[in-house]
Amino acid sequence: MVVKRSSKRTIDHVPSRDPVRVPIVLDKRNVATLALRAGRAAKKHREICGLVVDHGAVIRLVETRNKSRRAGSFWIHGGDWKALEKAATLLGSRVIGTFHSHIVSPPVPGPGDIRGAIDGHVMLILDGSSGRLVTWRIRGNRAYRLKHEVRSYFAPKDLPIKRVGP
Repeated sequence: MVVKRSSKRTIDHVPSRDPVRVPIVLDKRNVATLALRAGRAAKKHREICGLVVDHGAVIRLVETRNKSRRAGSFWIHGGDWKALEKAATLLGSRVIGTFHSHIVSPPVPGPGDIRGAIDGHVMLILDGSSGRLVTWRIRGNRAYRLKHEVRSYFAPKDLPIKRVGP
């Protein structure tokens, strides 16, 4: 994915599977884990944040460090972003957006969220108090609500999986 770096960030490549027409499919365990983390962080007046990675059949939310020191705000760590983009590319996946939590406000992008987003990207917002998730597409300094589904996914039985630890 090539991102133009300018005062107004835009994305050159819009994902072929446009979530405006096709619901975004999220992994249930991934969302539940992050909803718990968002709830814990909200009690400390902190937001969680990360990148939305498209693996083809399912979208995963990958948490990054929140570099912001202000309560109720987020700033995705630049080094984490670069490392995740590189890893996604090596896996044949792609970063299609960001996610973050809100502490007390509804899961709707605020003006700062929209200004900081890359045009064309997906933005998922988790409500830290209820765990509710809302999906948005940012285009032309506006947020458009998207459909999403949360499903359980299991590894195929023929996939060799090694257990780590005792």
